[in-house]
Amino acid sequence: MPKPIIFAEVMNLVIIIIFDYSIYHFWGFKAIAYIFLSTILGLGLHPMSGHFVGEHYEIVKGQETIATMDH
Repeated sequence: MPKPIIFAEVMNLVIIIIFDYSIYHFWGFKAIAYIFLSTILGLGLHPMSGHFVGEHYEIVKGQETIATMDH
């Protein structure tokens, strides 16, 4: 069952949109493209980059991030 959206998540989205618009306004599309491509290249295109989701999946209710020792 999905978690309900909370106020902090909505505020986070609003702040991100404002920040991204500011970057676009002052530096243009190339700056936005740079940020997007940096994120893609930093996380990787390989399917194994799905471990970012796996490491933060809620296994124990109320504890989203878990630390595993099998890395």
